Amino acid sequence: MGGRTLTHEEIDLAKKAQIEATAAQEGRQLSFPDHYLYTRQSETTGFAVSASVGLDVKLTSAIAIRVADVGYRHSWHSNLDGINYSDALQVTSGLIVRFGTW
Repeated sequence: MGGRTLTHEEIDLAKKAQIEATAAQEGRQLSFPDHYLYTRQSETTGFAVSASVGLDVKLTSAIAIRVADVGYRHSWHSNLDGINYSDALQVTSGLIVRFGTW
């Protein structure tokens, strides 16, 4: 249980090209503060709950392989730019390295 924040960033390529041309005439490159001149950001935050189940195979006391991990997350927030991100399914696998006293 926790929270989830979603963010969209939309870049206006025509406006970026115009700002790049102006900066080049001034003899400089675009910098971080210029980024906000040609982008639009939108954000939403809400409560989220997730659950997952996985299968690990222990190779040694320090190393294991995660064969599969399947997780589901549901979050309660409004649509972001007309898109509903309330439900998510995730499937992962990987290598597990344990540190400490085994």
